[in-house]
Amino acid sequence: SRRPLRRRTPAARGSGGGPAVAHPVRLRLLVVLAFAASAFYVLKLGGPAVFFTSRQEINETVAASGVVTEGSNVGSAFVKGFGQVPALLALLFYTRRLATSYRARRTPSTVLVWVALAGLNLVVNNPISNARYWFLTVLMAFVFTAMPSSAAVYRTVLATGVVGALVVFPYADKFRYDDEGQRPAQSASVFEPLVTKDYDQMVMFANTISWVDTRGHTYGRQLAGSGLFFVPRAVWSGKPEDTGVRVGQWMGLRMTNLSAPVWTEFWVDFGATGMIGGMALIGYASARTDRRYALAVTRAGPGPGSVLAIAAPLIAGYTFILLRGPLLQAAGKLAIAALLLLAVATFREQRAARRR
Repeated sequence: SRRPLRRRTPAARGSGGGPAVAHPVRLRLLVVLAFAASAFYVLKLGGPAVFFTSRQEINETVAASGVVTEGSNVGSAFVKGFGQVPALLALLFYTRRLATSYRARRTPSTVLVWVALAGLNLVVNNPISNARYWFLTVLMAFVFTAMPSSAAVYRTVLATGVVGALVVFPYADKFRYDDEGQRPAQSASVFEPLVTKDYDQMVMFANTISWVDTRGHTYGRQLAGSGLFFVPRAVWSGKPEDTGVRVGQWMGLRMTNLSAPVWTEFWVDFGATGMIGGMALIGYASARTDRRYALAVTRAGPGPGSVLAIAAPLIAGYTFILLRGPLLQAAGKLAIAALLLLAVATFREQRAARRR
């Protein structure tokens, strides 16, 4: 589509129906929540040191902390989600303020809060103790929040990201296990992991089709399980498992931590028609978000407090895991982020103007 972006007139902006911006008081409350929730998360796991060991150590510590019940990971999802997401969102909002507001850069309190949030994120959102997809989300959201929006910056980040995904991403498995479980990386070429790595999305789509052929479609049940991820299995005894896990169990595999690309989720529930419709809907929503984001980051946009200027890069980065799936695993942090963004958002632009 080549339609020009529509800009609101000054009269429309003053009417209280403008783009969503962060309410100053709610944003401060988000910062308080970020420090409180992350502190609880760190203390629950025994201190900052465990966050610089491995993902395996983090998972084992979470399991031993008592927040995981048998057959349900809802407790651990909430502890991890609230321990990481508020800290990231607060950092992104303050990063945008510093990047776009001269007044904010000359305000010591704003700079000090940003430094404290950056240190907090180095602990709870570092690449050592977190999954690669989550660190990619953090990195992409931060880069596109801190950098000025331009075609040159976009092309540079895109090219660097592609090279990093092909060369660096396979080696990021180094932090998944502890020293005993870690296999040393031995490779004659940096491109060797590219041809030996298991990229299973196409194979899993074929396996999922075969699985559905044997049992039929679930007509919304799998997607409902992902949408109601917060309901414990003790309450919902028949709550669906991850689609990738179900397919792996059907195939008789020991290791069932398998991908379930988002198009397979639609296929399982509604078949080819549902898959085409679901992906078309995602494409339409993505296009509209892109267009609104392009307006939000221009001078005609709502300025340093724009919620969309934070949400769009965050969702774009999180698409790594949303597309890979399973959705049940990915839904938790996305729902927490959406809840927090709605909580800090206001549509009264005249209040946000004070923050410039």
